[in-house]
Amino acid sequence: MREVTLSLSGKKFTVKPLVGKDVRELASKPRTEDWEILFETLNRAGFSDEILNALPFPDVLELNKAVTAETYGIEEEIKN
Repeated sequence: MREVTLSLSGKKFTVKPLVGKDVRELASKPRTEDWEILFETLNRAGFSDEILNALPFPDVLELNKAVTAETYGIEEEIKN
């Protein structure tokens, strides 16, 4: 898990990785539904539509990036 502070809204969220079942199901979806997959990914990671709809879209993208990094084991960026 990692803690993410969103740059625009300043809100903090704890991000957990998706489970294998979620990754397989999302990977099987057609690639023409990119935005739909983005929101479904975040829903599966525990973020409700209510939370996502209230955030500026760049923050939604930042959350998606954090979920992807946590799911695939990408190291957290170290800030100086």
